[in-house]
Amino acid sequence: MTFYVTFLLFMMFFFFVAAYTEHIKPAYGHQTGATVMLGITWSFLFYWFKGNDPNAIAQYTFNSTSFFDFILPPLIYNAGFNMRRRKFFVELGNQLLFGLFVTLFCFVLYAFLSFIALSSFDFKMT
Repeated sequence: MTFYVTFLLFMMFFFFVAAYTEHIKPAYGHQTGATVMLGITWSFLFYWFKGNDPNAIAQYTFNSTSFFDFILPPLIYNAGFNMRRRKFFVELGNQLLFGLFVTLFCFVLYAFLSFIALSSFDFKMT
């Protein structure tokens, strides 16, 4: 339960900072940078106060089912709702380039390097 309350507070912080940065339009930075800094600060404080408590750590374990069912849909909705259509279609070529071709290139590169690493260290692939 503590994890969900913390996550809700982080989401509210992100949306408030997003609205604030949309209003003032800063020359540098992005709202995700502020959220990352909040996360680093929270992690440091959590470790400082409860780093050795197994009950506290168990409350903050990652649950993939909760993430994909409750957390990811609002994030995707927000990204799609705030997307500027004109800018999306102007940058469609770059999106295809980086989204499709770079993903394919990275897949081939990682597969090749994994094959070399597995064969050189004599790991058994099961």
